[in-house]
Amino acid sequence: MSRFLGLVDYIGDKDVVCHGDDLGYLFASRIVESMNSELDINSETFKMIDAVTKLWVNFAKYGNPTPDSSFGVVWSPYTLEDQAYLNIGKELDTKNIPDKEEKLFWESLFKQYSPRWTV
Repeated sequence: MSRFLGLVDYIGDKDVVCHGDDLGYLFASRIVESMNSELDINSETFKMIDAVTKLWVNFAKYGNPTPDSSFGVVWSPYTLEDQAYLNIGKELDTKNIPDKEEKLFWESLFKQYSPRWTV
């Protein structure tokens, strides 16, 4: 999709996903229609598009992106306690506390250099 948005000059031939890339699959778009005519339905890309589209449709229809066992995973609502999220890659899997190591690193610096502001 990035080649249609003119991002090739910035990212070269890297595989990336841009904010809003999923909108063309949810709503009619000439750009996505022309891109999909070149897409192999057995490709990893097609499987990803199909999975993400089904997640959005399920959320709109049921209020839950994983209302049954068809994905083999349950996407729990995010809470401050467990910070559950769905890792969307070649496989779908649930995780907790995104970027935990990075967060702990920055918190340790904050505690070290600004101890009076720590909780």
